[in-house]
Amino acid sequence: AVIDREELALPWRHAGLEVVRYGGVMLQLKSDQGYVLTFAPQSNEFTITLLSSETSGHTAGLCGACGEEKVNVLSLRNGNTTTDQPAFISDWTVAPDGGVCLPKRKAVCMSGVAMGCQALRTEVFEKCHAYIAVQVFLVKCEEQACDESDVCELISAYARLCRQRGVCVDWRSPHLCPLHCPNSMEYDACRTGCVEDCGSIQALPGDWSVTGRNGSSCMETPTEGCFCTGGMVLYHGRCVSPESCGQCVDQQGHTHEYMQSWVPDDNPCLICMCLDQQRINCTVRPCNDIKAPVCGPCEILQEKKESKCCPEYECVCNLVGCDLPDVPRCEDGETVVLKNPGECQPVHECVCKKEECSQQAPPKCPAHRHMSVKKTKCCDFFECTCNCQNSTHTCPIGFFTSFFTNDCGCTETLCQPDQVCVVGGVVHPVGSEWEDGCEKCRCTELQDRGTSLHVAQCNPPVCERNCPLGSTYTQRKGNCCGECTPISCLETEEEMRGDVLTGGKLRQVGEKWLSAHDKCVEHECKKVKDEVFISTTNVSCASMETPNCPLGSELRCDTQDCCPRCHCVSMDVCVLNHTVIGAGERVMVDVCTHCECTVENGAVNKYKLLCKRTNCPSCPRGYTLQKEGDSCCGRCVATACFIQTPDGKLTSVQVNSTLENGCYLYTCGVNSRGDLVLETKVTTCPPFNRKACLDQEGKISRIGKTCCETCTEPECRRTAGTLNYIKMDDCQSEQQIELHYCEGNCRSKSMYSLQSAAVEQDCVCCAAVKTEPLSVPVLCANGTRSHHTVQSPPCSRAISQWFRERARIVHHLSASVVSRLIIYPPNKQLFTSGYCFPWFVKWTDRLSSSLAWVWITEHFQFVTSSHRLSF
Repeated sequence: AVIDREELALPWRHAGLEVVRYGGVMLQLKSDQGYVLTFAPQSNEFTITLLSSETSGHTAGLCGACGEEKVNVLSLRNGNTTTDQPAFISDWTVAPDGGVCLPKRKAVCMSGVAMGCQALRTEVFEKCHAYIAVQVFLVKCEEQACDESDVCELISAYARLCRQRGVCVDWRSPHLCPLHCPNSMEYDACRTGCVEDCGSIQALPGDWSVTGRNGSSCMETPTEGCFCTGGMVLYHGRCVSPESCGQCVDQQGHTHEYMQSWVPDDNPCLICMCLDQQRINCTVRPCNDIKAPVCGPCEILQEKKESKCCPEYECVCNLVGCDLPDVPRCEDGETVVLKNPGECQPVHECVCKKEECSQQAPPKCPAHRHMSVKKTKCCDFFECTCNCQNSTHTCPIGFFTSFFTNDCGCTETLCQPDQVCVVGGVVHPVGSEWEDGCEKCRCTELQDRGTSLHVAQCNPPVCERNCPLGSTYTQRKGNCCGECTPISCLETEEEMRGDVLTGGKLRQVGEKWLSAHDKCVEHECKKVKDEVFISTTNVSCASMETPNCPLGSELRCDTQDCCPRCHCVSMDVCVLNHTVIGAGERVMVDVCTHCECTVENGAVNKYKLLCKRTNCPSCPRGYTLQKEGDSCCGRCVATACFIQTPDGKLTSVQVNSTLENGCYLYTCGVNSRGDLVLETKVTTCPPFNRKACLDQEGKISRIGKTCCETCTEPECRRTAGTLNYIKMDDCQSEQQIELHYCEGNCRSKSMYSLQSAAVEQDCVCCAAVKTEPLSVPVLCANGTRSHHTVQSPPCSRAISQWFRERARIVHHLSASVVSRLIIYPPNKQLFTSGYCFPWFVKWTDRLSSSLAWVWITEHFQFVTSSHRLSF
């Protein structure tokens, strides 16, 4: 809010008017005359509310008077009226300083903006449709909406009318007309009551005003806006704590409490105080409170040179005529310490600082003394005290025995070094000489620091190690000195000066070189046994073949060496595809490539062929470049589809072809636009657990010719079972027992054998071929413990000998007795457990057609229609 170009501090009252800011976005003007005016700049909302019907006939504004039948009668500044809206807006528009207001250009409407108007039909506004007709706003929105701000203004106006009818509509979202609040505030779609404000109410001179530490803005109608949270109050558009309302902030940004005084940093001649309503009052600083300090010994009072407003004094040192006390001498490791640092008259004293005591290493005491610690008033130290222990001992070789009394009065036996050298256990007097291998040794006057015995010096033999040029010194085994062995040849090109050869050059064995005087003579360094020498041969020239120089070069020959040599030299041209191109000439290689022969100037001119080629874009995967006519770049033609199979492999399918991979069938084609189209068909299989099949020793196979898998159970497998307990008489096992049993399928057949002239039966079943004993601990009723053995069988497929034996017996029965035989397993429990399937054996009696049912037990009872046989 601005009056006479001066921004008002809200809330503000004057001449019966009150202006407040509510929710951070809406300005409200209340009048004692009975009307309320609100304006929201963000949504461009403007409302006038008359609190009494008596004032309606006396209320008029720029857009007309209340109750008038005329529409669009607009008032100008001079009191005249007009219906020209652009002229009305231009007359009331205020331009900034030095600025000019220009009419707004007709906006170019954005396409699809009117779709945002449909938000009024959503369920968010559904409760308000019964109070405010939405169709009028929809029509108005679709007619006038040119950009998003127009849609937001119309929806905001409808939401405001809903709030006035008591219907709160929280319609804004991050995608629909969002209202962004500062970080310290939160958005509320419907807020009523009072909003605390930290600013004072500004009053113009001569009018009534309301002053206070805090002001408030109140609304009876629900209003949207940005509001402070957590008990914070509004101050200059941001949320602060209520305690901050009484604080003052100076120009340096420092915060001061109410009635606090301070001296500004930029003007020490002022003293400022924080008053009410966050006002700061600064006055000239008085000087009567400045007191001179009291100076100590050896100090004098002096005025500071940098004093600005009031004279300031300080105490400075004056050592002239000052009586300085002596510094004490400290003992026992004590340290001199200054008791009054910073004062002019120093006072020292001796202080014991244990942490500063020197950490001396323990001394090495002689044998007749032992180490002890001497206590003092500050730092303790080590000392060696007397400890007499008389002893005698034998001296080593090279030493003699002596006796003496030490400083403690102890008699000691000492081993004194003799005037000898000891080498390898042999004593040599001083000055004597001897040989040790190739070395010559002598006992010198020098003494060893550790033993004080004399030191023997052994010198190796003096050998001549300076070998002539081309030779090296070589040590021979068994000889004290080595000898010079030739290793390279010496080429003598200079003269002898006395006994010194000058200008010689070494040549390695096997090295060949041409004579410096005759290029047709070749020398070679050779070695035979231990001798090296230089051999000389004539150079033989091979038959010279003249090279065929390539295009762009010419043949040149020279005879600098013994044999003539010819070579090709480049010409001042460029070569491209067997064609010579002169410098500066251009040539077209193909429709995509153009070349030019350029010259690079320098000490030696270089000719370089620069070619520029038009790079054609590469085709994507699955497409192949196809040339077209004389154009540089062709077009990409679809050739194959690339797929990634379920096992992760990348493979291709040619266009108009199919690929079958397991349960997947891929078909590659091309649509009308020439794009690749990949069709994938997947065969759905019944659920199958591979792991469970393999865990049960089954085999995985396919169902027919499909891609689906199934499990073939094993014919025989060993399965583990658990018995809770076994009981033998009055004894019973204490723990569960794991037993193995055989489980599987039986395969049988009956076949007439020509050799035996009978039908042979064959039954291959899963059976136990042997048993393994398993010892089970049991607890008896009398408290004793023992073990009971049970049998656990391993399994394998075997031909049932039981059936073979029974079939043989049945075969020998009289044909007149048995006409048809059915054999069952001897125990139904074995059948149900999977040991063997029932067998049906058919016999045909040529003499009789009677029926015989046979149940085979352990004693083999054969029952016929007229006989009963037992075996």
